[in-house]
This record gives sequence, structure tokens and C-alpha cells, in this order.
Amino acid sequence: MGSTVTRGKGHPVSRAQARAAAAKLDLAWDDEVDEMWNRIRDDKDKTTSSLLAGAFQDLQTARGGRVPLPVHGETPGVGVAQCPFAVAARKAKSDAPPLKVLGGTHQPSSGAKQLLKSIGGRDRLLAVTARFYPTMFRDQQLSKFVADTTEPHPERLADWIAEKMTGDRRYWSSKLQDRVGDTAYDRSSAHFRAWHSPKREESRFGEHFKLDDSVMWMRLMFWALREEGIDEREPFFHWYLQFIGHFVRVYERSAPAHVAAAAEWSKDPANIAAYAASGYLMTDVLHLR
Repeated sequence: MGSTVTRGKGHPVSRAQARAAAAKLDLAWDDEVDEMWNRIRDDKDKTTSSLLAGAFQDLQTARGGRVPLPVHGETPGVGVAQCPFAVAARKAKSDAPPLKVLGGTHQPSSGAKQLLKSIGGRDRLLAVTARFYPTMFRDQQLSKFVADTTEPHPERLADWIAEKMTGDRRYWSSKLQDRVGDTAYDRSSAHFRAWHSPKREESRFGEHFKLDDSVMWMRLMFWALREEGIDEREPFFHWYLQFIGHFVRVYERSAPAHVAAAAEWSKDPANIAAYAASGYLMTDVLHLR
């Protein structure tokens, strides 16, 4: 991820100034940014504003960001016009309520309840899941987890999410008693049935979800959000990334690190086109472990 800006142009920038610039660009100073800083600084623990701007731009591009960066000689994030999408996305992220987790367990919250109301309630969730499941059913790998596509999968997932957000057991828990016959009676049994689906290859029968399965699932889920008109400009989008990241680790502990990239995937039409051309198989993450 080399910078395209020539070293030496611009003015010296200290680590503290670089941190401040990152904050103005809505970039958390995480391990990746710290590694970038250590790569571009000179032996006097300094770098230049233009070189830092180039490095930030490379990082934003790699992450799929759309925040314009300053020209040579300007400190990143100062006096620079921001595109409306990026401004709206940053505001939505700051407006998103934090995920409430106590002792490692997700809890409903007033913030999440209000957030659900703001997007149109459980019916809007159903609109998202109704978009998600048809894409999952045609996916070459994920479809093998679903033994019976006629079950009310969209309704059940929408109800489960709504209950997790609000704590209202009428959405999902109260309906479990109505499940009869050869059907999953709760979330754990549903996933057990998925692992033992007769559609799976003999070599993978009974195998739990792996990282490639998790990444594929998240890509399709976040694509469904975008198709429903919920993207980075909506606080729900940012909250939902946290929500999915929390629960996906139950099935694959390394999957949360891939949430952001999975959400970015559907922003690029070329990714969707390549996926369709491959017969709805995500070959780029196939067998990811």
C-alpha cells in the first residue's frame, strides 16, 4: 500500500498531529493506522503532511472509503471539502447507538428500540430479510445449508432481530411453541439442521460454519441492506455491523474481523457482476480458513 506522494514535500507532521488528522477523517487510530505511521515516518519520528495525506488516501482506498484528502502542503482533514456521502456517513455513524453487551451477552436497549422504529420497525427488517434469502438460496455454497426453502425463513430472522433490539418476546420467542413437525424449534436447532443438511457434500456433512461461509453470508446480508436503501448514511447500518459482528463470532471466532470488508463488497457493482458470472459462487473467499 505504497504512497504515491513524494517524500519531502509539505510540512513536518508529528505523531500527535497525525492522530488529530486521522480523527478528522473519521479514521480510528487502530493497529493498521499505527503500522502505516511507522512505515512512512523517517528516523527522526517525523513525516511530512503530503506523505501522510498520500498514506491516508491509500488506506481509505483499500478500505473502500470516499473521503477526499488534501492537496500537497495541507494538513489532512483541515479546510477540505468533503463529499456529501462521506459527511452523511460520518454523522450516521456518530448517531448510531452503541451495541449493549453485558458479560459478553447482547442486551436490548432503548437506543436500539428507537433505531428500529426509525427505519420502519419489524416490517422494514422483513423487507431486508425477504431480499436476503432469495440470494442465499441461489448461492452455490450457502444454499446447501438450507434443506427446506419453503419454511418462513425471512419472517423468523426478522422476528429474531426485532426481539434482540427491543426485548419484546412477542416477536420471536412467543412463536416458538407454534413450530411443529420436522422443523427447527429455535436458533440452535436451526443451525444444527443447517450443518446436517442433506444437500451438503458428504465430506462437509455435519461440519460447522467456517470463515468462508460466514463471509459469504455477511456479504449477502449487507447487500440486502443496501438493496433496501439502508447504507452508511443510516445509523442502523453502523449499528447492524456491530450486531452482526457480535453474533457471527459464535459460529466462527475469526469472522468479526471481516465484517467491514463484507459490508464494503456490495458497494462495487463489479463485485456483484463477477459473483453472477461465476454462477453465484464467491470464488475469492472460497475455502477461506
